[in-house]
Amino acid sequence: MVGQLVSVSISGREVARFLSQLIELRGKPKKVISDNGTEFSSKAMFFCSKETGIEVGFIQQPVLSRMHLSKA
Repeated sequence: MVGQLVSVSISGREVARFLSQLIELRGKPKKVISDNGTEFSSKAMFFCSKETGIEVGFIQQPVLSRMHLSKA
């Protein structure tokens, strides 16, 4: 694990600040992959990724039409 930020509600600004702290401690990653929650898809994260040059990617959400369901 590289780092962990725990809170009841986390803003994009807090995530961007935490990412900046991690960069100071561990170096800059090439890419950050996350779910597409509002804290990761916020303007703060957009500008943080542009400023740092870190690519932000999102995991694909499962889509029922793509899932193969089998009957038991």
